[in-house]
Amino acid sequence: MNNQDYKALHYIDKILNTGDIYEYGLLSYNRELNILPLTKQENEKLSNDEICDKIRKQIRQFSKNYDKTQRTNDDKKIEIIAKLFGLCYIEQEILSILHMCNKNRTFREFLFKVNHISSGIEFFILPIFFKKSIVKYVHPNSFLIKTGLIAEKFGKFALSSFTSNLLRENTHALKNCIDNLLGKPLKSDLKAKDFTYIPERDFALKILNNPIKKGINILLYGAPGTGKTAFAKMLAGETRNKLYTVGEEKQ
Repeated sequence: MNNQDYKALHYIDKILNTGDIYEYGLLSYNRELNILPLTKQENEKLSNDEICDKIRKQIRQFSKNYDKTQRTNDDKKIEIIAKLFGLCYIEQEILSILHMCNKNRTFREFLFKVNHISSGIEFFILPIFFKKSIVKYVHPNSFLIKTGLIAEKFGKFALSSFTSNLLRENTHALKNCIDNLLGKPLKSDLKAKDFTYIPERDFALKILNNPIKKGINILLYGAPGTGKTAFAKMLAGETRNKLYTVGEEKQ
């Protein structure tokens, strides 16, 4: 087993602690993954209740091996996505759990064998991992849903295809993540001196150079070909910001 399997068992142990587990499903899960190896004699001698109790104890023992300081490439990618979108700890952890549903066999088989979930994870299970209500993080108007990071269908949550594809990319740095999402930033050799004919030039530069510029928008308007994009490129270059095209459609 690796640390990701121990992480999966860490979360599985939380589910088992609720006590509402289908006995046959747990036995089937153990036969599939051999969490608790049993001899033929033990299988014949022990009752199903006794075997399930041993399986629970074995899972709890394994879960103690989970080392939160060991991070895989996928963990790092999720951290990058969380930083890019400004996610809180719980939102980031929800992404991590949903990713385990897709990629980690230990976790995926448990959900399938014990909870009869073939894909994603049901809403009632998520709060078990956090010991608190998480409705505000997964309701239809929540940030995770509205940004398309996760998807919900019939009470089940899963990573969206957008997030899954992003996690497949070679995303080892925030810059790579931004490039995958938005493409390459626009660049230009134009300088402020090239736009002396625009009266608002200095005012625009002053606004964008202001240390409290976050959340400030500048609207450029004019007929096609009057230099709006060129002016925006210059502003980005002179203020050391990056300029991306978003939502542009080809006619």
